Amino acid sequence: MVTDHGGIAGHLATVSREFGIPALFGTFVATSKIKDKAIITVDTYSRKVYKGKAEALLREFPAGRISSIKGSPVYITLEKVLKHITPLNLTDPKGNNFTPDGCHSYHDITRFCHEKAVKEMFDSGKNNRKIRAGKRLVVNDAPTQWWIVDLGDGLKGSMERDTVRLENIASAPMLAIWEGITAVEWDGPPPIDTGGLMSIMVQSTMNRNLCASGQSSYAQNDCAIISKNFCNLSCRFGYHYSVAQTFVSDQSRENYIRFCFKGGAADLNRKFRRMKLIEEILARYDFQAEIHEDYMNANIEGYDKFSTINRLKVLGYLIMHTRQLDMIMSNPARVAYYKKKFLKDISFRFPQAGKQAKD
Repeated sequence: MVTDHGGIAGHLATVSREFGIPALFGTFVATSKIKDKAIITVDTYSRKVYKGKAEALLREFPAGRISSIKGSPVYITLEKVLKHITPLNLTDPKGNNFTPDGCHSYHDITRFCHEKAVKEMFDSGKNNRKIRAGKRLVVNDAPTQWWIVDLGDGLKGSMERDTVRLENIASAPMLAIWEGITAVEWDGPPPIDTGGLMSIMVQSTMNRNLCASGQSSYAQNDCAIISKNFCNLSCRFGYHYSVAQTFVSDQSRENYIRFCFKGGAADLNRKFRRMKLIEEILARYDFQAEIHEDYMNANIEGYDKFSTINRLKVLGYLIMHTRQLDMIMSNPARVAYYKKKFLKDISFRFPQAGKQAKD
C-alpha cells in the first residue's frame, strides 16, 4: 500500500499493521507516478518503491516473513495490555452506554472526550455564557460580531483594552480564514421559494434552538481562539454553525485543519443537499468529510504551510457563502448552479489553492 497522504499514526496505518500489509504513507506523488495495473516492489524498510519485480529484494525479504519480535517477552506483554488500549466499545454517541462508566479502554476514553469536546463547542452558548478574556474585533473602524481570545502570541502591536483591530492579529491561520470570508462580498439572503419558506416556518416553530433570543443552544458569540500558528474559530451564520480548528507551521507533519458544520433552517433534504455541496467542493481540495444528517466533519492534515494556508482561504469562503443556502436547495439544478459559481469564485480569488508545494 502506497498513499499520497496520511501518516503512520492514522487509521489506515493501524489497519495495515493489523493485517501485516507493507505500507508507505505521505509520498505526495504515488498516484501520479504509479500507473494503473503496473507491477511494483514496495520496500517499507528503506521507504522506497521500485518499478517492476525486484527479485533480489524479494529473495532477501520473502513474503510472509514473521517479525522477530513475535513470541518474545515484549510481544507477549504488549498483547496483554493491548486489550486495555485499542478496543472501541463507545461507537454510538446516542447510546445508553456513552458515559464515563461505559469507558473500558483508552480508546473509549479518547472517543468519549473527543465527542463531548465537539458537543461543547456547539453548545457553548447555553446558559448565556460570555467570553470574558476576549476582545471585540474592529475592522475599518467598525466593531464586528467577532471576539478574539489570544493564547499568547496571536496578537501584535498596541491595542485598546477591550478591542483589537485586524492589523493587530498575528495568527497566520486566522488571517487566512478571514481573507476567505471577506474576499468575495456576500450577495445576501437568497430568494426563497414557497417550499423553502414553509420549511423554515416549520423548523422555526418546532426547533427552539433556531430562536436567536432566549435559552438557545445556538445563542453564542462568534469567537476565534488564536495563537501565532493556531486558530479555533466558531461562528453562527444564519441558522448554521461552523467550527474550524487548525494549526499551521513550517513542519508539514504538524499541520492540520478540522472543520465541523451543523444546522440549518430548512428541511432535512435541503440541508443535506447543502452538506453535499460543501463536501464536494472541499473534496476538490483534498479534504475528507463525513456527513450524518445535518452534521458534517471534514479534515485534512500533513500538507505544507503554503497549501494549508490556501485551503483555509477556501474554507473561509465556504463558511461565508453557504449561509442560508439550504433554504433554496430544492433540486439538483440549484446545487449544480452554486457549485459552479463557488468553484469559479475560488479559482479566481485563490488560484494557488489547488496547488501543493511538495516536501
